[in-house]
Amino acid sequence: MNLNKEICDGCGNCIEACLVGAIHLDAEKKAVICKHCGVCSKFCPHDVLEMIEVEDSGEVKLTDTGPAPDTSPGSPTASHKDLYGGEEPGEEK
Repeated sequence: MNLNKEICDGCGNCIEACLVGAIHLDAEKKAVICKHCGVCSKFCPHDVLEMIEVEDSGEVKLTDTGPAPDTSPGSPTASHKDLYGGEEPGEEK
């Protein structure tokens, strides 16, 4: 996971998106993130977070560099069901 703290405005969308509560804001109101699942990056409307793949040598693997689909919380495509699978809160089986 890659975090660009220079452009993070502390909106908190990544905090709300994290299912395990691993994200918080530091004293400067910048995100402090883990490096695991990357789900929070799909909820960041500011392109602050991105999931990257790293070689064993530590070099970044280049992957698809095209624009990511709009999955910001206000987007019609953003939902925990789409991102995590399963049911939406309040949705019956």
